[in-house]
Amino acid sequence: MPDTYQGTELPDLSLVDPDNRRPVDYGSRIAALADGSSPKLALMEELLTLRRERPALFAEGGYRAVAVEGARAADLLAFTREQGGERLFVAVALRGAADDWGDTTLSIRGEKVKAATLFVDGPVVARIG
Repeated sequence: MPDTYQGTELPDLSLVDPDNRRPVDYGSRIAALADGSSPKLALMEELLTLRRERPALFAEGGYRAVAVEGARAADLLAFTREQGGERLFVAVALRGAADDWGDTTLSIRGEKVKAATLFVDGPVVARIG
């Protein structure tokens, strides 16, 4: 579960002590949700929707990290959850949806998949199957 506190779902680079936070700019949060410019918000929205639709997969499903290799492996997070024959695959481009993934691959069900083929529609991929 993501750790969010009053607006921390978007980057806050103000270096302010947590006890002296500034008021949350809700307008920028609404805009980021609407235009899809925040990978973290996109991931949270996608996964919370899936969790609402498939609660058992999240409450009882096993978690497994997906191996990532290649030049940009540090820029990608991927995992699966499985429960009752249902499988969720999630991949997130941590540094945005860059076009140049080079030789970066993920090991999915024993098969090497090029990262470049995953992020065609944006920095977050969540699939059931």
